[in-house]
Formats: sequence, C-alpha cells, structure tokens
Amino acid sequence: MKLVTEQFGSGEPVLLIHGMGSAATAWKPIIPALRKTSLVITVDLPGHGKSPMDFAQPMDPKS
Repeated sequence: MKLVTEQFGSGEPVLLIHGMGSAATAWKPIIPALRKTSLVITVDLPGHGKSPMDFAQPMDPKS
C-alpha cells in the first residue's frame, strides 16, 4: 500500500490525519503555525488526495 505523505518544519513530530472524504490539503491553513515549532507530517489515506486506492486489499464490511 502506497501512502503519500508530506513533511514541514522541524522539531517534535505532529501527525495530521484527515477524516473520511477529505485529504491532507484540509490541514493547509494550520500548517504554517505548527511548522514553526514542530515537524508536521500529513498523510493522504488510501483513495484520498494523492494516495491511490489499493484494490488488492479486501473490501468487505468486516475489514
């Protein structure tokens, strides 16, 4: 599974994970403030933003 991530700034890491139907770009407004003191890491979950959907994984409701 390939996930697209981006990093901004340096310091203690802060991982930003978007909600369903969104993408890492949702965090764009707050990244400038956070990157002043932290290493900000954003991720696009599978099938969102720039991360492709991996159809090789099971897609049943129990997954």
